[in-house]
Amino acid sequence: MYDSSDKRYSEILDDMLAEVPDHIDKRDNTSFMFMALAPVAKAIYDVHLSCLWTLNQMFLQTQDSAFLLLNAEQYNIYPYPANQATVMGEFDVQVPIGSEFHTEAEQIAFTVIKFIKTENEKFYYELDSTIKSPDANIESGRLIPDDYIPDLTHSRVVELLIPGRTVENIEAFRTRFANERKQNIFGWNSDQYNSEVKKIKGVGQVRTEHHQPTFAGDYDVAVHILNSDNKTPTQALVDVVSDFLLNNTPFTHFPKVFGTQSDNVSVEVKITIDPMYAFGVIEIQAKEKIEELIESINSGWEFANRPLVLRVAQITAVLFEIDGVVDVPEVKINGSPNNFVANGINVLLLQTVSVTPS
Repeated sequence: MYDSSDKRYSEILDDMLAEVPDHIDKRDNTSFMFMALAPVAKAIYDVHLSCLWTLNQMFLQTQDSAFLLLNAEQYNIYPYPANQATVMGEFDVQVPIGSEFHTEAEQIAFTVIKFIKTENEKFYYELDSTIKSPDANIESGRLIPDDYIPDLTHSRVVELLIPGRTVENIEAFRTRFANERKQNIFGWNSDQYNSEVKKIKGVGQVRTEHHQPTFAGDYDVAVHILNSDNKTPTQALVDVVSDFLLNNTPFTHFPKVFGTQSDNVSVEVKITIDPMYAFGVIEIQAKEKIEELIESINSGWEFANRPLVLRVAQITAVLFEIDGVVDVPEVKINGSPNNFVANGINVLLLQTVSVTPS
């Protein structure tokens, strides 16, 4: 059987011409034999491409996005939708529900949706961003009203309650779909807890543990969550998840939601650079590399079976990826030359990165 699976058009044509006896004229581009076989070789090549494309659509690892979504829809699995960021605003007067504000620096628009509390002569409200994006994840900053509000002199964002996010990336969805198909989601087991909680606005990674309660009224399901930025969630998000589980899980379950805490990490490095490179540029790249490393470690929190570890060797390795770095003679994590091990199931929270020339 002739195999054209890894051959290009020209190679298929060469193979066909090789089967023609040498006494027959088969010169390139001029002979009748060449001109007769060339369209056939092209047709064979096109059929091969069509078959290869069809074969790829049969497996979720190689499906195009449209077919991947159709495949997942059969199992009621969909990409996580985009959502607005929800922040807490602080005001010195009561403001009408529906009032619109925008941040001074980022020019992100927010709408007042709910009153929260009054404290120390200040009024606190929930505000939703008008865009569905991480760009709206503002933790603090001045708010400027779009319309005049009498006696308003103080308006600020004081806390990010629920992070905003864009629609789930297709490759991240592909990975999640593959993982969920391997799981046994049934009867509110750990897999179902993880799957359902992740659908809630603002939730990122989830870890669920079933255990025997030690006393009457104790919880028997511990649900640990991170926000969609893989950071410690706010109490507001923990409360949202708690309410969802209270209203949806079987009455024989007593789940309790925990916001996973963070361990602060400060990194100090000394680097030797090629004199042809500017230190300021390499310093910026080094900080970005270390931030990406921390994010990568935190992204594996859900499936980690031991505490997260930030290793000196990992920092050294990512720094050597930067053009112009010749040596990394010193790396310290929280002032220590040793690896840093997170406490329990905590994630890592990068505080500062100090880069100095050696």
